[in-house]
Amino acid sequence: MTETEAHAAPAPVPVAGEVEIRQVHGSVLIHEEAADFGAYFTDVLAGTEQPLMLLPYDVNRKRAWITCTGAGPVYVGSPTGVQAMRGGAVTGQAPAFILATGITLQVSHKQAVWIAPDGTHGATISVAVERWES
Repeated sequence: MTETEAHAAPAPVPVAGEVEIRQVHGSVLIHEEAADFGAYFTDVLAGTEQPLMLLPYDVNRKRAWITCTGAGPVYVGSPTGVQAMRGGAVTGQAPAFILATGITLQVSHKQAVWIAPDGTHGATISVAVERWES
């Protein structure tokens, strides 16, 4: 499913039967289910690559973890944010996350995630992704 399809206007769905609705005041006990699928991969960067999409837009992504090892760092964010960081033209607030060696970044959104090395240092990027059934 593309991002455009995911944001399409909702269509009515026919429903039959009865639903009991209660108001709850206070705490509610919940049980979080495990994701339906998992994926694991590693990208080895020389340090001179152009920005690349690490995770595509995914309406079924529950969460992902991105870990950097090696010399690092790498920049994580949007294509324009990581390119700006890679070019070194950043002053003030950085437009991307600086993922240093030994840091694990948790991603809990559907948006595409891009990375770029700093231009000189190699890094190994390991990713674990949990997904809901499509």
